[in-house]
Amino acid sequence: MDEGDRQLVILLAEGLSQKEAAGRFGVTQQAVSARLRAIRKRLGPVYNR
Repeated sequence: MDEGDRQLVILLAEGLSQKEAAGRFGVTQQAVSARLRAIRKRLGPVYNR
């Protein structure tokens, strides 16, 4: 994961919504969703969301 991915995961773990995280990064909510899909694909199965 690159630094942007780490920051996104941290923000979401702290309780921000995807919409709020998108605002922090200056991107759309769809861009955040796509990035999360890519992260999950690289990490493999995630059982405890």
